[in-house]
Amino acid sequence: MSNTSDLEQEAASSESIATLTADDIKAMSYNDLIGLVRETNRFPGGRRSIQKIASRLMLSQDTRLLEVGCATGSTAIELNRLVGCVPTAIDINQLSINESKRRAEEVNAKVKFMLADATKLPFEDKAFELVICGNVTALIEDKLAALAEYKRVLSDGGYLVAAPLYYTKEPSDSLIEKVRTAIQVPIPILYRDDALNAFQNIGLEIYDHLDFEFEDIPSELVHSFCKNILSREHLKALSMEAKTMLDQVYLEYMLLFRENMTILGYTIIFLRKTDFIEDADLFTSHEVAR
Repeated sequence: MSNTSDLEQEAASSESIATLTADDIKAMSYNDLIGLVRETNRFPGGRRSIQKIASRLMLSQDTRLLEVGCATGSTAIELNRLVGCVPTAIDINQLSINESKRRAEEVNAKVKFMLADATKLPFEDKAFELVICGNVTALIEDKLAALAEYKRVLSDGGYLVAAPLYYTKEPSDSLIEKVRTAIQVPIPILYRDDALNAFQNIGLEIYDHLDFEFEDIPSELVHSFCKNILSREHLKALSMEAKTMLDQVYLEYMLLFRENMTILGYTIIFLRKTDFIEDADLFTSHEVAR
């Protein structure tokens, strides 16, 4: 995109931001806010997870790849830069798609970003060799419809990679209610077996899985992170009242998620579309750190 077009897009974005009121900000879900502040919304585990996926599946520049729930584009952009493939990435949030396109342009990444619904994917059967969906499936009301769509667009021998989040300890009722309010989704309370079970009965072979837990980071780091994000140039277009509300709401969300993350884990699960499904492993093993 030319510099002139970039400037026009930025001007249009600033004009749109300037119309937001404090009430508009307060009514936004966290998913709306990350598009507004241009936060990097990552696949669980960030770039380390993306590298593990790319390595384990031996992705190449020719891999036909779909990301469902791309948020602000981090995963798709990193995969393009890492292996040279041109991912297709969808999200249901227009602000997130706009920000994804802007970020891709900044680093000359080649990604096809589209506004689309995961339960009604606008692609032909067997169109992709890999579908990546992170934790987004947990936020979709009709999960069975989404899972059926993931499977439909997978080619024979293709892989579905998900990273469902789950609780490693029992959360309080108040914490769950606050998280549900923040993301505006009535998320269920899931533990590891619950989270993985959703993917175990859709007719795909469970090929591999990797388990992780989140670290307990100091609250001071959250304050510093928010201060940096909220000082971004494009947010200066907000009115004083709207900016004050944004500062308050965004920090509250991030401190809430810090509290929530301390009792969360996730599993990167690899599933393969194949008619040949082996018997389950009897004598299993796990990697040992030395």
